[in-house]
Amino acid sequence: MGNAEEVSLTPAMLGGGLAAAAGGGIWGLIVIATGYVIGIMAWGIGLLAGCAVVFFSRGQKGTPLQVIAVLSSVLGIAIGKYVTFFHFLKKAITERYGLEVASKVSLFSGRVVQAFIEGIGSMVSDADILWVILAVTTAWSVPKMLWTKD
Repeated sequence: MGNAEEVSLTPAMLGGGLAAAAGGGIWGLIVIATGYVIGIMAWGIGLLAGCAVVFFSRGQKGTPLQVIAVLSSVLGIAIGKYVTFFHFLKKAITERYGLEVASKVSLFSGRVVQAFIEGIGSMVSDADILWVILAVTTAWSVPKMLWTKD
């Protein structure tokens, strides 16, 4: 394969995006089902993103792919946090205003997204920061470890 400048980034972005959506969605559903935020899953999202980027780019390596893997891991973690936030927001709305009102709240509502962004600081613990660092480091390292210079 050629050097990083010759790498098509589209397959890597597709793979990273799929890894982010799947990893984040699954993590959010596990938190909802168990009631526990299993932080190590964030690290797993970083590994999944790195592997997906390498796989979808057919083994090509390089710094642009590492950046895509890192951004994908952060997106996946954000998706997991968002899914969890949305679930508990709907639960709170249901308890306070009833199911009819809660059923009108959409996952992709601009107001819900805005509330998530405004409240993200209160949803992130010191442990979360550690897991994000591990996820990002892993996402960066996977394409780099497998990168062979021509």
